[in-house]
Amino acid sequence: MDPVKIYAFCILTLIAVLIFLTWYLFSEKRRLHGIGVKRYTGVYIFILFFMIIFMLLIMIQLYEGPKIILTNDAGYKISLMENVERLNYDQVALLDPAIYYIDKHKSFLIDLPTEPLWSKPVVMNGLRAYVERAGLETSQTNVESFLKWNPFRELLSCIFVDLIMKPYLEMVACLDYTLMNSTYGKMLRNSHSTLIKYGEPINIKVNVESGMPFDILGTGTPPSGSRSSSSADTTATEEVKVTLSYSNYFSITILDKTTLDVDDNQLTLANYFLKNTINLSSNVERIIASENNMLFTSSVEFEDAEIDGKISDFQIQRWVRMLEGKDKLYILELAYSPDTDPTTAIWKDLKLIFESFIILAE
Repeated sequence: MDPVKIYAFCILTLIAVLIFLTWYLFSEKRRLHGIGVKRYTGVYIFILFFMIIFMLLIMIQLYEGPKIILTNDAGYKISLMENVERLNYDQVALLDPAIYYIDKHKSFLIDLPTEPLWSKPVVMNGLRAYVERAGLETSQTNVESFLKWNPFRELLSCIFVDLIMKPYLEMVACLDYTLMNSTYGKMLRNSHSTLIKYGEPINIKVNVESGMPFDILGTGTPPSGSRSSSSADTTATEEVKVTLSYSNYFSITILDKTTLDVDDNQLTLANYFLKNTINLSSNVERIIASENNMLFTSSVEFEDAEIDGKISDFQIQRWVRMLEGKDKLYILELAYSPDTDPTTAIWKDLKLIFESFIILAE
């Protein structure tokens, strides 16, 4: 039973005793025969003392600890408790599944979004799921576009020859095989991610010279062969565009540290952050960090993006929270574009899910 309800019940019981005692002392019969008030003073003090104790216990239970408030450059704000709430599974097992979501591993609880176009939570397991959720919405379309125009390719061409990009499925299979024997390989294979997406993906045509993620090392210059002559005497660079697929989404990835070697203590929150920030091809705007807890927000803006034949700037905001427990590492992430949400209804749902995260213990 909830401790707050128990303490409140005790206070109500003491109030009832106090009312009965007062009525008894001031009843007509006692008034006529005199009231021995001094004899009851100790009883009153005793009752009031324990009422104060129970009220203090309720205040302690309701105190949630210090808050983290992070506002990005666009004015969007996330407010979280620094200490994530932790509940036993038994305390939430009977909650309405239409309002709350408990993952099948009984690891966490979140509020479900209210808008009807959200997908049901989809659970993805293993390395491939982890790889597909890392970085900027890394669907097959986006990975192929990003790698095709990424300046790293130009850099590597200074060292290697005949660089040919493999098909997407071969890429993922190769990563799976290559990382199998790495420090984190076994852990990544046993990881599980939960994804909630809004509506159907939006196809965005962007200029590779418009900004990140194509200019990690500088301006994203198209590879040789993408230039053409507009006339015999004039040479111009064609505007090179690639198609990206985007959805507003929320995801949670859980990494189990117990799958690592017993003596391997390399998986800490700090190590994970430093070794994975290379995946963040967007501009980090704010970051708040404390022991076992990190929250940051970043953004990327594509200038003159084309959506459904219309040209306009397109911004994607990302919020990431990393939490380290004794046995697990939790990575919460949301991606949001204000350009897809004129009423801010999508943002309100994403904020609701992100802020409602609770860790469960059996």
